Amino acid sequence: MDRAHRRPPHDRQRRGRHFPASREALTHRKPANDNRIGLRGWIERAVALAALIGLAALLAWKVAG
Repeated sequence: MDRAHRRPPHDRQRRGRHFPASREALTHRKPANDNRIGLRGWIERAVALAALIGLAALLAWKVAG
């Protein structure tokens, strides 16, 4: 769902003539809350998870040894 802040219709009319967006333009526009993660984000998350698991293993090894 697009949660972009929008002005009420009466504010748009005060600004003068506005051009309605075509159906084609709306389908190509990204929503304001685009939460998709790119490749870099996935790599960063995987590295952070690996570091966390490594630290937990190191702590367990130190406590056991």
